[in-house]
Amino acid sequence: MPYKSVLLIDFDIKLPRDWMKAYKEIVPIILKHFKLEFKEMLIHKSKICRDCGRSRTDFDKNLKNYKKCIFCNSKRLKYGRGFHCFIKVSGRKLTPKEIVRLQFLLLSDCHKEILGLKKIEKGFPYFNKLFSFVIFRKPPKSKCIDCKIRQNVMKMMGKF
Repeated sequence: MPYKSVLLIDFDIKLPRDWMKAYKEIVPIILKHFKLEFKEMLIHKSKICRDCGRSRTDFDKNLKNYKKCIFCNSKRLKYGRGFHCFIKVSGRKLTPKEIVRLQFLLLSDCHKEILGLKKIEKGFPYFNKLFSFVIFRKPPKSKCIDCKIRQNVMKMMGKF
């Protein structure tokens, strides 16, 4: 029986529908190149709590019915900035480094994958995680706060 794996892809952006359609078409081709068989792709949008900042992106198929935060019970929810994609594959057994490399090639968040690679190199057993909220975000340097380009990008993202 072939070995089964799940690739965890973290997108921190919303993609246009036609881009997402193209992504779904290209994933099996990339996996075939690595002698893996594509089985299924599950895509889950996140809902973020406006009070505690945590999001929920699990296998809940009724995410639209998700009415309150499971962490703080707040009812102030909104859709998040991205989604998590779970890609089921079968074939040969993948090493941890191969899993991280494939996730990187499938456009997962590069910071997540570099962190996963460093964890593998240090011998951590749990290298492949999807996080539900930001623990720390380095503040911008003072010269960057006044940058017009940064201000325009932040306005476009609705964060300024």
